[in-house]
Amino acid sequence: MKVAGIDIGFGDTKVWCRDKYFKFPTAVAIDYGQGVDLGSFASKKIVISYKSKKYMLGEEALLHDPLPTRTTGFLREYTPLIIAYAKRFADFHDVTLGLPLGFYKDNKDEIKNNVTRFRADGKDYSFNVNVLPQGAGIAYDYMYDDHAQRKNIINNAAIIDIGYNTIDVLSIIKGSADSTLSFMLDNKGICQIVVKLMDKLGKKYKRSVDEFKAKKILETKRYVGYGLSEDITDICTELIKEYTDKIVNELFIKANEVLEKADLVIFSGGGTALIKEYINEDNKKRILFLGDELAEYSNARGFYKQNVRGRLNNANINHKKG
Repeated sequence: MKVAGIDIGFGDTKVWCRDKYFKFPTAVAIDYGQGVDLGSFASKKIVISYKSKKYMLGEEALLHDPLPTRTTGFLREYTPLIIAYAKRFADFHDVTLGLPLGFYKDNKDEIKNNVTRFRADGKDYSFNVNVLPQGAGIAYDYMYDDHAQRKNIINNAAIIDIGYNTIDVLSIIKGSADSTLSFMLDNKGICQIVVKLMDKLGKKYKRSVDEFKAKKILETKRYVGYGLSEDITDICTELIKEYTDKIVNELFIKANEVLEKADLVIFSGGGTALIKEYINEDNKKRILFLGDELAEYSNARGFYKQNVRGRLNNANINHKKG
């Protein structure tokens, strides 16, 4: 089965297939074809043509003034391009994608249509596409094992997905998602840490640092540039602790109605992996942390499991009909 679960986050795109998983920055930059000729010494960058322009993606795009990503307009326009880029590293035809809760209703159909058929790099692409709300992937990841067989049952739960830009709170009541209690916090993800880090680095090094570079610095806890390579763990740790205290308290207040009904509280996503060790012990006792070091892949892995599960169910139905 050529299936992929793909979580296009505003920070990174995570891809989960049967035999591999990988991620790359959700970064897109226009390739203007400029620069000096370096012959064989030049790096072999991947450039993809799409809608009359040429683009670089991922790590390569980070070096060439990437486009702003933290909008639904970016997702609507460039999701097909990101899928074409991911296809270079994995073979898949059936794909399940996710959208933040607050963007899901108004954008799912357009994004599904955009990805089902498109043309890029002189090729015609076609996929069987399913689009789910963020957080649903985490639920499927918890419920099913690596072979898409049921391993856990969710009755009443709060699933909290801390991403780069958004935090999604998915409420499940009596085994079904509850739309009235589920919600999204926009611009409340770890981008808040990155923005503050940009300010601190600008003051410390007297140089402006863009958001993508600051995100990378937060991940490595090293400032590299202008001949320097300095450990800034103390600065990063201070900002992470400050954010963790603030956002966990805010979540427990805003999600109180969800939490009071929940017999299971799941935290996952890339932001969870970053803040987990800084959550106080009283709050930790109430939380199941899903995914451990692979928490950022939980949605993509769950999307993959859901897709495989659906195919298995369809195969069983067709077998019974036969």
